[in-house]
Amino acid sequence: MKKHIVVGNLVSAVSISSQNGRDTAAMTVAVNEFKKADGTQVTSYHSIVATGKSGFLDNVKEYLTKGKGVTVVGTPFLSEREKDGHVYRNPGIRLTRLGDLRFTGQDIA
Repeated sequence: MKKHIVVGNLVSAVSISSQNGRDTAAMTVAVNEFKKADGTQVTSYHSIVATGKSGFLDNVKEYLTKGKGVTVVGTPFLSEREKDGHVYRNPGIRLTRLGDLRFTGQDIA
């Protein structure tokens, strides 16, 4: 099983939706990387999704705010949708356990 580890900052507060007794949390993590050749900084964005029983994020959602440093471990997924004859593919990471979302204690520069 493939696992991805992403360390970065939340782009915005977590978005939580509920349906049929289950909650889905969606968030985007920004990762700043440096190119070795010229030292310029490049930012990449990673979509993160977590699902669980209703209320599974109650203890941590107050910490999932814009700019918060997080470490996420999960499995990759690819969602596809079609619009106007074009297929759009969006890669992301699905948390396998809520314990795989860790707060770094400080924002990552």
